[in-house]
Amino acid sequence: MNGTNAPEALQKLANILVWALVAVYAVGFVWLNWKSGEVALTFWWGREPQPRPAVLMILIGFLCGLLVTYLLSTIGGLRRGAEQRALQRRISGLEAELKRLRNLPIEEDLHAPPAAEPEPAADEAGPA
Repeated sequence: MNGTNAPEALQKLANILVWALVAVYAVGFVWLNWKSGEVALTFWWGREPQPRPAVLMILIGFLCGLLVTYLLSTIGGLRRGAEQRALQRRISGLEAELKRLRNLPIEEDLHAPPAAEPEPAADEAGPA
């Protein structure tokens, strides 16, 4: 691991640890609440209510929320990536322009004192 990728590696490790903790929590929740009761689901299309374990319904709701969160964060990541690529292209263009401007020949030295005007010759001075 070199110094430039260390923050990325730590971020990936932190993500893995967070997801592992979420998974352990979900499995533990299901294990402890498996026989807690049942929920009768009445569907809107008029089927008979079907009893389901309450913990299963909570787990399904949790997983649906997890999926929605994942999709939204992925969309945000794709947008940030596109914006970063656009900014990188702009930076490259500006650097190329700067390099081109640095290589232009200098027509006039701005730091040199102004050139003195030649004094008129004595015969051009006019009547005395």
